[in-house]
Amino acid sequence: PLCLGALFGLPEQADIVALGTARLIVVPAEVMRGLVHSDSRLAEALLAYAVYAGRALERDLEAIKLRPAAQRLGAYLLELAGPDAVSPAVVALPYFMKTLAARIGCTQENLSRAFARLRTLGVESQREFVTIPDIAALRGFVGHMPPADPAFASLAAGELAASPSGYRPPE
Repeated sequence: PLCLGALFGLPEQADIVALGTARLIVVPAEVMRGLVHSDSRLAEALLAYAVYAGRALERDLEAIKLRPAAQRLGAYLLELAGPDAVSPAVVALPYFMKTLAARIGCTQENLSRAFARLRTLGVESQREFVTIPDIAALRGFVGHMPPADPAFASLAAGELAASPSGYRPPE
């Protein structure tokens, strides 16, 4: 995540939590502003990231406002299973329950109720593993979900590789 607001002198308004090994790189805002002014490719990449992050936030907000927690949880489980998942599917939860609840925008208590609702579809959770016996039934319960954008890293790498400057991202 980038703290783009700092480029404009705005305080950062989000907490960032590393769920695994992470590296933090801090670049002073005045140095970044200088780099953005001198390198249009960097400015374009930062703008692309801002658009990408905004679209992801828009999808998350739409889901929180328009869908109950059980549907959001079901959609997340389907995302973990992947688009080509077949029944029965087993997915590993990458987060602790508290973090998973925050990820889908609910409390831990609501997450428990969401899992209870999904149990009526046969979905079973045991520790960090969830079994989805009928992918089609879960898709039907969740309903239409707008597709997520491809991973930003792959979009950025493809765009930079195709740029007229011939720049190739490091392998």
